[in-house]
Amino acid sequence: MKKMMFSVVVLLLTITTAIAQTTPCDKKVVYHSEKQELVDTDGQVADSKTDVIDIEVSKEAISVSVNGEGTKLTGTVKEVTCEWKTPYQEGKVTYKVTFAKDGGEASEGSLTIEAKEGKITALFTIEAMNGKKLRALVSNYTEK
Repeated sequence: MKKMMFSVVVLLLTITTAIAQTTPCDKKVVYHSEKQELVDTDGQVADSKTDVIDIEVSKEAISVSVNGEGTKLTGTVKEVTCEWKTPYQEGKVTYKVTFAKDGGEASEGSLTIEAKEGKITALFTIEAMNGKKLRALVSNYTEK
């Protein structure tokens, strides 16, 4: 009987610990970029910009502001795939999103935040861009 009670206590502690832990994918994060690249359908850089953009992501929504001028792109998150090996150092998180630009027409797409050797990129794939993608080179991030 004592062994059974001990097992139940250990199980409850394990469950409580697992519930209390959150992954970076559960947190609201703002990624800051000062360089972006437009990637063509062949994967080549077609254009580059040096705008200051902030990409705020959560499990529910994404918003992008450009040069501090307010939100230019918003998105409703439909699905999150979290594959961080070491958060913000190695791995990635992919958000399946319905995007809308400044009250414009909605378009399906995704946002993939990927880190390789501590360098983070944010890749926007949006159906309305006809195969082109926007890659933001992330200079820093902040968990909220």
